Amino acid sequence: MNNHLQIKSITYFNKQYRVYIKNQQEHHKHVSFQDELRRLLKEQGIEVNEKYFP
Repeated sequence: MNNHLQIKSITYFNKQYRVYIKNQQEHHKHVSFQDELRRLLKEQGIEVNEKYFP
């Protein structure tokens, strides 16, 4: 991968993360942090142990 493509990719993902973080307060009005964490863990194939969730 050339450096120009790497920089464009990093810039794109940084911009996406900034938007994601900026919208967290509104997002969590609809999806709880716990539900989002469960979803992210399951997407990565990580078993969710409910005893760690309130």
